Amino acid sequence: MATSSAPSQRMDELESFLRNCIATEERRVEVREACGASLDDLRRCELEDLEEVLPLNTWPPLVRRRFLNAWRALNEDDAVADTDEDEDEEP
Repeated sequence: MATSSAPSQRMDELESFLRNCIATEERRVEVREACGASLDDLRRCELEDLEEVLPLNTWPPLVRRRFLNAWRALNEDDAVADTDEDEDEEP
């Protein structure tokens, strides 16, 4: 039963992220289709990947900026978590 909740939890995380930074369902669908149902996939992609699979250049400038700022923050949060883990390891 734990395995069936993991995909649901990943989808909930992605949905929460998308609702916080993208106002329209149409654009949330674009991102969902581009990255599957995983916030991890979105977090791990490069800007060039996003630009290749999403029509970001057609999004209004402030919408695009808000999304990219939120995406960058995801990567920063991930980098901080990695640094914290590295500091916890003993030499």
